[in-house]
Amino acid sequence: MATTHALDSDRTRDRDRLFRGLAARRRRAALRVLRASNAATVVDLAEAIGTREAAADAETDRDAHTSAVEAALHHRHLPVLVEAGLVDRRDDGSVTLTAEGRTAVEWLDEPMP
Repeated sequence: MATTHALDSDRTRDRDRLFRGLAARRRRAALRVLRASNAATVVDLAEAIGTREAAADAETDRDAHTSAVEAALHHRHLPVLVEAGLVDRRDDGSVTLTAEGRTAVEWLDEPMP
């Protein structure tokens, strides 16, 4: 009985990590950028995401916004994605999707019934 409870608890923690990883718009955007490229640096991710976000508001200072996105990715979003098992950070500074990350981003982009 204790083993079943432990397995259920592990599954719950795994699901919590997954949903936390997918909860933020910027984290989902990072997964989509990584799907389009095999690997990216934090700077590459920040430029891609920052450009998309800044395009929605003509008054945004694109460079300042991209710097803010880079800091948020580095300190907040990428650690959550790593903990969720959706991305890996390599020693060379690049970020890649894991198999679980690729599955998650494909699931996100499936049409809703």
